[in-house]
Amino acid sequence: MWASCEGSEQVMRGWAKALAIWVVAGLGWSTHAPAEPLPWALLPLPGVVELENGVPVRGMQLDALHLLEDRLPDLQSSYRAANYRRLQQDMAQGLDFCAAPFFRRADTDRIGHFVPFTVSTPIQLVIRRDELQRFPLHGERVSLRELLQDPHLLGGLSTSRTYPEEILELLHGGLESGRLEWVGGASGGENLPLMVSVGRLDYSFEFGTIINRMTGDSRLQQPLIAVPLQESLALVESGIYCTRSEWGLRMAGRLDQAIRELSRRPQPMLELYRRYMPETTYNVYAEKIAAYYRMRADVPPLLPMKRPSASE
Repeated sequence: MWASCEGSEQVMRGWAKALAIWVVAGLGWSTHAPAEPLPWALLPLPGVVELENGVPVRGMQLDALHLLEDRLPDLQSSYRAANYRRLQQDMAQGLDFCAAPFFRRADTDRIGHFVPFTVSTPIQLVIRRDELQRFPLHGERVSLRELLQDPHLLGGLSTSRTYPEEILELLHGGLESGRLEWVGGASGGENLPLMVSVGRLDYSFEFGTIINRMTGDSRLQQPLIAVPLQESLALVESGIYCTRSEWGLRMAGRLDQAIRELSRRPQPMLELYRRYMPETTYNVYAEKIAAYYRMRADVPPLLPMKRPSASE
């Protein structure tokens, strides 16, 4: 009898254990912590971050961030659009988020942690096709230094944009001399090529991805062309800023790790460049872009990997 009872208890314990395993397996999702929010603020730029009803929905930057999301399944991204000044204000006030795309700048380093992610081909001069002869060409390139000495040509810079370090000194000189002027308006600066097309400006400056998107814009009054600058030859590194806080330091470390992993197998990233850039520009710079990601994969971690603190 005792043996029978003991056998029954063993059977019951076996059933109970099986039932517990089945419950955990069937409801396994409930035993995991919910995904941690990762709020993004993105700078709208044609072909890079494009909006519908004010919300980022497409573009090269967004596609690149989705590639990172695949390597960070425990994070839940959300996206909002903001102009450059708003991004800096929010970050300076300590609001925890990450922002892209950004060039690295000393003033933004004071309020955020920078993580390199993408590269842009050299910035180019945007002019009307029928006015090429007015510009100081040397072979296939325009001398920006000479251009800024011409009192009959006026160029524009967007107040919502940043420009590559290698030409900043020349641009500042152009502003001081009145050969360049700041232009407000559209948050992505796409109003400047439109102003060039109608003759309100003689030239502006843009990157290949944005030029590729803008050349098909039905609002252009006259066809535009992009001309390389003698003074702008190098790829321009851009990336992500996360707020300079405990949260931002930890999140920047996570993103850096994911970018290094992605860079070890960069073909999906290289495909984005091929898709969004003008074909001729991509063909010229494809090997340099691939070399950048080989280098990026081998860079040691830029930031320490921190665990969430109790205060976050």
